[in-house]
Amino acid sequence: MFPVLRSTDINFEEPTWYMFVVLEGIDNTGKSTLATGLKEYFEGHGHRVCLVSDPPKEKPWGGWKNRIQSAPEITTPARATLYLAARLDAVARVIKPALKDGALVVADRYYTSWFAYQITKLEKQMTRGQAYNLLY
Repeated sequence: MFPVLRSTDINFEEPTWYMFVVLEGIDNTGKSTLATGLKEYFEGHGHRVCLVSDPPKEKPWGGWKNRIQSAPEITTPARATLYLAARLDAVARVIKPALKDGALVVADRYYTSWFAYQITKLEKQMTRGQAYNLLY
């Protein structure tokens, strides 16, 4: 269920390298600043870089986070599913193509953050086991 990249997703026989860097951490610790710095550094050394964030900012997902966070009629499980849908879409439309094209992908958070955020919210409505089973 988690949007992960498997070795079967990319042809490693091609004469190129693949790098997917994920920056995780608590809020306001400089992940976005570091991600931008890595992008600038590697681009300055001739590499193509794809910077992604979680939740994704690419269309159609940009700006939707505030709308669903402020909508009390959306249930917590539905909200978690929307975040997962955004991530799966970003993997399929942005991350995998960038890697296949030989770009370095720098992610400002990834599925581990999604899991941590969602399980803590879901635990307020169900047991940890139920929340864990829902997410897996």
